[in-house]
Amino acid sequence: MTQSLSLIASINDLMISLIIFILGAIIGSFLNVVIYRLPKILERQQQNEAIDMLGPDYGLKKDHAKFNLSYPRSHCPHCKQQMTFWHNIPILSYLLLKARCSNCKTKISLRYPLIELLTAILFVCCANFTQFTELTSLISGLIFISYIICIVFISYDKFAPPDCLTLSLLWLGLIVNSNTHIAISLDSAVIGAILGYVFLFIISNGLKIINLAIPDGNYKLLAAIGAWVGYQFIPYVIFMAIILFFIYLILLKLINRSVQLDQLPIAIGISGVINLFWIFSQSFGIKLYPFFTWP
Repeated sequence: MTQSLSLIASINDLMISLIIFILGAIIGSFLNVVIYRLPKILERQQQNEAIDMLGPDYGLKKDHAKFNLSYPRSHCPHCKQQMTFWHNIPILSYLLLKARCSNCKTKISLRYPLIELLTAILFVCCANFTQFTELTSLISGLIFISYIICIVFISYDKFAPPDCLTLSLLWLGLIVNSNTHIAISLDSAVIGAILGYVFLFIISNGLKIINLAIPDGNYKLLAAIGAWVGYQFIPYVIFMAIILFFIYLILLKLINRSVQLDQLPIAIGISGVINLFWIFSQSFGIKLYPFFTWP
């Protein structure tokens, strides 16, 4: 009887994991749109604001063409052919189309299905760390992961993490932890946000002595992560981010690519996800390393 119940529970968990995997792939497809379009939207806004400040004497015209996350519809950047529904099926469409546009046969970047797959895998990991039992923690974790994926890939393209992402992530962290749904008190979240910002602010001003500076988008990102994981985890987020950034630096050197401090959010974001998973593992009694205790 006990074995039968255990088997049923395993099957149920497998079905839930499959549903969450599909959901993650769908969300990943939307994140691809955000990663590609949001920097362009913000750049256009900044250009239009600059033209307003300069005034009409310079003869510059603002760009009023409609462009947002939902318009224009997804299309091939080469031939402009609009994609049909079956062209937009996450992961599968890339495989069925053999990585090429159905119209002009231009190669489709591998990055799109990889982001969809990464999102799906992280969603399933989050579900397993919360053991499918605490819906609020699960949804909160999925939101956090989605934000971090956007920030990481936008940073990879050498754009600063947009304030609209980092600041909204910070406020969401404070709101989520106001009811201690992910095992962090509101006081810890507030202090974590302050400590995350102040730490990088001080380090950046110290680096100015040797003509280096950390972009302020990193302060806001670490503050946002601090609002999610609490001040107790900030040292671990920073330490892990430093290690990850050096690994990233070595990998880029091996392929003869340059690295900049603008890409530091990649390491900070990945470290934030790892630490949030660790919080979940401790809150829901999952022992990852029996000889090591996280705070």
